[in-house]
Amino acid sequence: RDQRGVAEAVAALDIGDEPEVLVAACRVLGHFPDTPGIADRLTALVLQSPSLAVRRMAAKVLERSPDPLNSAYSMFSLGSSYREKGDYAQAVSLLRSAIQLLTEFGYNRLVAWLTGWLSDAQLWSGDPATATDNVCAGGGLNVAVTLRAADMVTTQVPVPLHAPLQPPNVDAPVG
Repeated sequence: RDQRGVAEAVAALDIGDEPEVLVAACRVLGHFPDTPGIADRLTALVLQSPSLAVRRMAAKVLERSPDPLNSAYSMFSLGSSYREKGDYAQAVSLLRSAIQLLTEFGYNRLVAWLTGWLSDAQLWSGDPATATDNVCAGGGLNVAVTLRAADMVTTQVPVPLHAPLQPPNVDAPVG
């Protein structure tokens, strides 16, 4: 295959403040996902880029990577981004796909970790029963995840009135 442009695309990954350039570089690298040395750099973009378009493109390239761990990690990162944005349906879908891939290749410790993230996304999406079932199942592992109540309401007792101001301390007159 003709790989002209790959070296320039890899070099363009160092341009952090130009989202258009990074997206274009990811498009080129998407045709060559097995290019040595790009997995770590794309993972950093998925985790750290302020641009959602850059994170999506970097995740797509990692999904095509021949290493299933890279693919699962990119799905997890993108799912986490959707979760933070409040798109829980997309987050749940991506996290389930990542868990399925990790399970298939025997990355059991990561399955337990992602199960916690999946349960959290399900809880916030309004599905506490499924979230609890996932935590209890835990992928067959010992998983400890704390579920938070998304609709928890707290109240506070009114603050009592302060005592009235005291008269100022004045020295007694001498004499």
